[in-house]
Amino acid sequence: REQHIRREKATSNITSNEALNVLAATIYLSTMGLAGILEVARRSHINACYLRDHLKGIKGIRIMHNQQIFNEFVIQVKDSEEVMKSLELFQIIPGIIIDHEQNLLLITTTEVHEKEDLDTLVVAMKEVLA
Repeated sequence: REQHIRREKATSNITSNEALNVLAATIYLSTMGLAGILEVARRSHINACYLRDHLKGIKGIRIMHNQQIFNEFVIQVKDSEEVMKSLELFQIIPGIIIDHEQNLLLITTTEVHEKEDLDTLVVAMKEVLA
């Protein structure tokens, strides 16, 4: 806030919005504790590996990198725009298009995704790419 009110005399560049984000992150991290954060990371990783393994076998999907992942990975499809629009009809947003020319999608999972959610995405992808 200071930066916007007295820009010339501002002593810091942090705004109230940034401070609020820092406060929210601090509360989340302290509430979760080390064990909670490790569990969030573990579940996110397991979900990403599960989803990648199940998308691997679908015709029309190419997993771009065969390397270790954490909670996201890149796939290539024939028409990324069409895939995203079609998945929206299933009320699924699997990630973001990171390269329109190469039709690359960045697929991300988190700890809040259940196995059923991931299976729903796999079934929807099969239908969209059929």
